This record gives sequence, structure tokens and C-alpha cells, in this order.
Amino acid sequence: MKTKVLKRSIPLWALIVAVTCVGVVVFAVVRYTHEISNIMTIRADYSTEVWNEDHTALVKSIDWGEFANLNEAKDTILWIKNVGNKDIRYSWNATSFPPQFSITNQWWDDNDAKWQDLDQDTVCGYLMFPTNEIKIKFTLNCTDFKAGSYGFTLNIMSNDPY
Repeated sequence: MKTKVLKRSIPLWALIVAVTCVGVVVFAVVRYTHEISNIMTIRADYSTEVWNEDHTALVKSIDWGEFANLNEAKDTILWIKNVGNKDIRYSWNATSFPPQFSITNQWWDDNDAKWQDLDQDTVCGYLMFPTNEIKIKFTLNCTDFKAGSYGFTLNIMSNDPY
């Protein structure tokens, strides 16, 4: 019986060299690949501007003038403009508020064509898209007539609506 010898078309040494080269390349890719982790922040800008009734000046303070009578009420109309990049709803409160006065806030509802009340620390139902604005009115009422000079801080906040 004669042993049959098979001839390979690729010499064994070439196959070993090829497998070794592939192994070295795979090892080099795995060994020398750098993983770089990434962190990002999506900036939500809830910025607002407060304008006077005529849209001619940004409001930094309100001069209510002089109150001469008990239960005298004065109004000031302002515009809040959304200058951020996110939808907002506004809210408000007054700090260091003198007990001789009461204050109310209303916002103009274009759909119903009337003023809507908004209590302190309550979020307004009107959704302001970027560049939108809303007309608001503050009413200050002298409820206890005591002579003197008074001041308080009015805070208008923009809130994430969702």
C-alpha cells in the first residue's frame, strides 16, 4: 500500500506567517486603540427680559410714586419677553413686602381678551416660546395708611414648563 502525499497549494510556512501577521495586527489594534469618554451638557437658557409698557426700556425698578389715600391702588403694566432658547412659564413673588400694602398680578390672555389673575408663587398657564412675550399688570394697594417710605423686591421668575 502506497501512501498518498497531498500537495498544498500554499506552503505551510506561508500560512504560519500569514496567521502570525494577522494576530499581530489584531493585537496592535486592540492594544493601541484609545477609548475617549465624552461628556456633554445641553444648555437650557430660561432667560427673560422685563420691558416697560411702551417697549422703550428694560425695567430695573418701579417707582410707584406717592400714595395719599387709604385703599388707593396703582397699576403698572410690563412685558416679559422670553430671550432664552427654551419654552417657559413665568411666576412671581414679592420679598420684604411692607404690611401696609397688598399686591396682585394679572396676565393678559389674548384668547379670552381679558386679564387673568396669577397668585404669588403660582406658575402662569401661558406657555412662552422663545422670542414670545406676555403682558402683565401689577396692582399695588395701600391697605393701612402709615406715613413713611417703603420698598420691596419684586421677583419675576422663568420656569421650566414641563
